[in-house]
Amino acid sequence: MLRKDSQSYVCLKNRPPGLWSQVEKSKNFCMEFLSDNDKYTWEVKTIKIKTVAVLGAGAVGSYVIWGLSRRKDIRLGVLAEGKRAEKLKKGCTINDEVYHPEVWTPQEAKGIDLLIVSLKYGALPGAMDSIRQVTGENTTVMSLMNGVDSEEIIAEKVGAEH
Repeated sequence: MLRKDSQSYVCLKNRPPGLWSQVEKSKNFCMEFLSDNDKYTWEVKTIKIKTVAVLGAGAVGSYVIWGLSRRKDIRLGVLAEGKRAEKLKKGCTINDEVYHPEVWTPQEAKGIDLLIVSLKYGALPGAMDSIRQVTGENTTVMSLMNGVDSEEIIAEKVGAEH
């Protein structure tokens, strides 16, 4: 987050050269730089992710479930309601192995640390209410969807800080 005169900014574009390489080398740091003759401070904080929800348990979502299900340091769930939730409660078969992640409604998942959106692009508009309900103050939303603007669509509804 960039801070200038006590107001918060997000630096995604027009960042100083080399900023991301410096961010990647350090877990926690604060650096200052000049841009357009203004002084900015860049703060990077490491956040411990303890709860992860997957929205969309198709091919991409199943891969995420497969990869994270062995992690003992997180609580993993799939967001679903109605018939889809009932089906997922019976398990997800991935490469001939059945996985049983928790199945959460958006209300039950409110405030999770990380929401991974792995829907088909056309399903995004219908899922925005669920994404909005799940997103808490400190929730990070990560889109693994095709389409170059899914992040922007989600950010319009829940805020770019997520």
